[in-house]
Amino acid sequence: ALNAALLTAVKGDQVAVASSQGNLAVIDAATGQERWRLALGSPVVAGVGGDGERFAVITAAQQLVVAEAGRVLWRAPLSAVSYTPPVVAGGRVFVLTADRMVSAFDGADGRRLWTQGRNSDPLVLRQPGLLMPYGDSLLAGLSGRMVAMNPDNGTVRWDVAVGTSRGVNEIERLVDVVAGVYRDGALLCARAFQSAVTCVDGRRAVASWTRNSQGHVGVAGDAQNIYGVESDGKVQAWARSSGLPVWTHEGLRFRG
Repeated sequence: ALNAALLTAVKGDQVAVASSQGNLAVIDAATGQERWRLALGSPVVAGVGGDGERFAVITAAQQLVVAEAGRVLWRAPLSAVSYTPPVVAGGRVFVLTADRMVSAFDGADGRRLWTQGRNSDPLVLRQPGLLMPYGDSLLAGLSGRMVAMNPDNGTVRWDVAVGTSRGVNEIERLVDVVAGVYRDGALLCARAFQSAVTCVDGRRAVASWTRNSQGHVGVAGDAQNIYGVESDGKVQAWARSSGLPVWTHEGLRFRG
């Protein structure tokens, strides 16, 4: 079955892939030949994250598994399941779990270095969220907010709202930031589930613009526009500089 939380990790001439059945493989990008393959013994629910040497996935047993050179390097239990591929960078492995906590582990031995987050909202999306490097920071999506953390200790450097909670019940108030962030320099554009699309100036740590949008997948962009898909299938373009609507395409409406 298609799993939106299973993504490739491309580093240099290596492509790392995982299957929901629990296999992890690294493929030579030039030849297509497998360099190595591992059976992890548990279904994989999120991954792959990698830095070219170490590759990380999350299993259905709520374990973070890190492999290197065709062998499992270490395993670490998590406080909750995760639907977001881990980030491997700077000799560490970062994980965003479904209890809205971000944890950092030592890449060599799996020691937990720190855990920070906002374990408050009762519901979480069962789809990948925002977790990515940005300069010398780690960006995470926590309860509808884009949060820049110090990767050394998890302290918050800045925090900008992408979408705001609204509605009369817990489902309507769910505003998690979803994976699929458009980045160009300091510009960071993201979607909060069924709430809004927002572009953030990461240099000044402020929202450049925000527009209401009823979508549930990430956004893309180019030099002129930011593009997103509404939950009913409409494709929407917003001006990158101002957020003003540029065009709406309804030819794919209700096509899923």
